[in-house]
Amino acid sequence: MADILIETRRGWLGADRAAFLDSVHGAVSAALPPGAAGPVIRLLEYDEDCFAPPVPGRSAFTRIEIAFAVSGRENEDADLRRAVLAAVEGFGLTAMDVRIVLLPLPPQTAG
Repeated sequence: MADILIETRRGWLGADRAAFLDSVHGAVSAALPPGAAGPVIRLLEYDEDCFAPPVPGRSAFTRIEIAFAVSGRENEDADLRRAVLAAVEGFGLTAMDVRIVLLPLPPQTAG
């Protein structure tokens, strides 16, 4: 199972919020080991004056935090990062616009 929190500035996603969530959800689900429970996903949108991107002028900057149970697969972190980046590219985001924070959890504490 994975727990996903997406944080960004309000407004730039417009009517694409559900599609964005579905895209990230699908990417993480596909990157998880077979049989893993589907991820829980949340979107927090902040007013412009409450969210300062690390590079000024990048209003679509998005932080994606993923807590997940470690399966022991080789390259697990890299696979998750690649999957999420590929999923958000269709929304005009580049690697410079996204910060992916992975929080691996030991299997016995996940759930």
